[in-house]
Amino acid sequence: MAAGKVRPAAPGGGQRRPRIQATHSNANDSGEEAHKQQLGQAAAEFASSVTLRAQIIRLCRRPRLVVELLAEVAAEHRIGASIGAKLARYDALDFETLRAVGGDVVPLAPLHTVRP
Repeated sequence: MAAGKVRPAAPGGGQRRPRIQATHSNANDSGEEAHKQQLGQAAAEFASSVTLRAQIIRLCRRPRLVVELLAEVAAEHRIGASIGAKLARYDALDFETLRAVGGDVVPLAPLHTVRP
């Protein structure tokens, strides 16, 4: 599991609690890890825009607009499955996990690295 990934406790164990696991990298993972690092860096740069964050905060107050925006981007770039998978991953993050990594406030922590 890559660094920064969070896993919930075993099913039936009551309330889900994040467990952050340290990992190691080997030669086979180096290309994939480099790609993930580049994506993370690009996402962080995109999210660092003050104007963009303000627009997103306003937009999120109107869920219908968020749905329409994601549907438009998905259709335009033919990435509906990718957006669906990312939505499912983010939706699986509970509030305690978000709070633990600072993702419950703006400015946002880079949540693309957090795994349920």
